[in-house]
Amino acid sequence: MKNNKYILVLSFLILGMTVINELLGQSQYHKEIPLSNEKAVNVRLEAAFGTVNIGSGVIDKILIADMVVRPSLDMKTDIQYRIDNRTGLLDLSLRPTDSQKRTWGPRSTEAGTWKLTFNKDIPLLFDIELGAGRGTFDFTGMHINRLNLSAGASSVTVRFDEPNEGFIEMMHIESGVSRFTGENLGNANFRNLKFEGGVGSYTLDFDGALRHEANVDVELGIGAVTLIVPEHIGVRLRAAQRLFSSVNVPGDFERINRDEYVSRNYDTAEGRLTISVESGLGSVRVRR
Repeated sequence: MKNNKYILVLSFLILGMTVINELLGQSQYHKEIPLSNEKAVNVRLEAAFGTVNIGSGVIDKILIADMVVRPSLDMKTDIQYRIDNRTGLLDLSLRPTDSQKRTWGPRSTEAGTWKLTFNKDIPLLFDIELGAGRGTFDFTGMHINRLNLSAGASSVTVRFDEPNEGFIEMMHIESGVSRFTGENLGNANFRNLKFEGGVGSYTLDFDGALRHEANVDVELGIGAVTLIVPEHIGVRLRAAQRLFSSVNVPGDFERINRDEYVSRNYDTAEGRLTISVESGLGSVRVRR
């Protein structure tokens, strides 16, 4: 019985030391950028490794940034901001030093965590590059006029839970060896969406307040894409049938020719999507 107590106490001590060492092995950074006379802000975000979380809600600031970084991994973190002709230019980067680039292993996604909270009213134009890591990009409540996203070996979620206050002429998303989920993209208020997937599993959910015609261009290497389109949106799907690819559509779709399908409500729906899919080796599935 005494031995069991000693083992239990020792286990708690080891756990406590592990937590303390983990906390001591981290550096925390906090930065705020006040709102000035900007009419819009260009945001360039580059994160070679780590976890990036984006959200909105700030009123009197352009950005509130909170970062937790493991100094033992020798990361460079940098935030630069300037105003040019009433346009804000914001550069954020999280990357390893030259000496660390050759030593990254499977745990490189744990290099650091960024929580970035942006102004909810000012027009924002995003260019995001995420290498190996995780990203949760919640653009709900923001005013987005541009979104270009490139993700490498990453797991990424993009969501628009409310209608975008801005308008995106071309939304471009690249996802490499990864997992990507787009939620409520019908709220993004885009005219054109180009999605390029390398090797992975991809879900594009177009639920939301789509009230116009929009185009979606999907290019896949090896993988599977699921397209979720609510029943109130009309769909014209062009997906080539190839030897090593498959196409599955719901029962309310009519096949016009070998590679083209149309939902029965396409001519009457207020919101309509024309979706073109090029797939090398994989599957395409449309869900209502």
